Amino acid sequence: MLSFLRTIKNLFLDGLFPRICVSCRKYLTRTQYSTMCDRCFQAIPVHSTFFCSVCKARLPDNTKICHREAQFFLGAVSDYSSKELRDLIHSFKYSFSTEALHPLITLTETYVRHLDFDFTDFIVIPIPLHKTRERSRGFNQSAILGKSLARILNIPFFQDGLQRVANTDPQVRMRDRAAREENVSEAFTVRASLDRFQNKNIILVDDVFTSGATLREAVRVLKSCGAKKVVAFVIAKA
Repeated sequence: MLSFLRTIKNLFLDGLFPRICVSCRKYLTRTQYSTMCDRCFQAIPVHSTFFCSVCKARLPDNTKICHREAQFFLGAVSDYSSKELRDLIHSFKYSFSTEALHPLITLTETYVRHLDFDFTDFIVIPIPLHKTRERSRGFNQSAILGKSLARILNIPFFQDGLQRVANTDPQVRMRDRAAREENVSEAFTVRASLDRFQNKNIILVDDVFTSGATLREAVRVLKSCGAKKVVAFVIAKA
């Protein structure tokens, strides 16, 4: 009965306020998702490899790095240059649209399938928000994405693996790479005993990779606690 009433309610609201695609802004009729039309969704490219975390070059065999100083592989579902993907991410992250999560999960599933990489011995940890910002936003988008990824891969998820101890300024406000590195310096700490991550393989999840400063600092902290291998996993790389 509740499901039936919810369906009637949604039909009524759709009649009053027709849904539109978050990207092309056209009215949605028959579409797979309630937030994006099929044409815009199908326009989003999906990668099939890891990338170098230093130069962002493709790593075709998913095993070798092209820069010896790289501390982690970068897994990126797609590119931030895709307007359709940017619109989805912004809708999910800034407009608090949980409906935008569904197409993001589908894209993630496609990418993981294309990777053909064994994640059996990995655990998933999200990049944390400072408690002040998380209270203001109401959720941590990286934690939601990380939990979804752990479910897809059927591996453990540790939401409290890292703690953000510094309420840093948003990275988008930083002028250059040096400023971004300084902004997140000493921003994270491990939220458990130091041996929790000893010899562990970790997937560190965030939404977007730009300069990589945030992920590099988080990886540094995890490796200082004994983490073995780290894959940084994002929806989009800039």
